[in-house]
Amino acid sequence: MIAAAKQQQIRHLVLVTDDDKPDWWWKVKSNGQKTIGPRPELIEEATRDGGVSLFYMYNSEQFIRFAKEYLGASVKAESIDQIGDVRRWLKASVSANAQTAELPFLSGSSEFTEADGS
Repeated sequence: MIAAAKQQQIRHLVLVTDDDKPDWWWKVKSNGQKTIGPRPELIEEATRDGGVSLFYMYNSEQFIRFAKEYLGASVKAESIDQIGDVRRWLKASVSANAQTAELPFLSGSSEFTEADGS
């Protein structure tokens, strides 16, 4: 991503990712774990190695929520909730090392189901 930004001379970069890499996200413990944003080292690398002057990073749910709030994007609250459901389901699936799983939110079910089936 940083090499591509440099090659294409991208100065403003917005990364939307649901990858929860510990070397990407700055997390603190304050009444539980909280994600602050991209790690300062990642921002520094983007500016130093990629020539990026503005760098923002969001998960998909944050991005859609902010697009609705700040850009006036037409997004239903239900859609934002579904994105959150998918993110939580995927995180639970990865945590449980699930090899195969059903996607209840794609079958029309409004029930969120953890990877363990509960």
